[in-house]
Amino acid sequence: MDRFLFGGAGLGACISALETVSQRNLVWATAQYLSFAKTNELVTIDVTLVVNGPQITQGRAVARVGDREILTVNAALGDRKFEASGQFAKMPEVPTPENAAATTST
Repeated sequence: MDRFLFGGAGLGACISALETVSQRNLVWATAQYLSFAKTNELVTIDVTLVVNGPQITQGRAVARVGDREILTVNAALGDRKFEASGQFAKMPEVPTPENAAATTST
């Protein structure tokens, strides 16, 4: 049975590296899984801060095994003092599937 680095662990490691280098908290991140790493392989993470604004930093982390890219993470990081909280969009009230009228297209 082969053992591989779990994708969530790779994403978490890249996020931690981005937060450490930028000294900012994560806002969002997305990952592209390109290959795999076995558990006995050395994974290195290279961080590039592409935009370092006054409130938001945008960066990229690339996880590699040797010359092979295994994971790329793009992220936004930063905090801003903002007195409002909660969700701004409110979901519209709609009937449940059981109460919705059936529609057909002709």
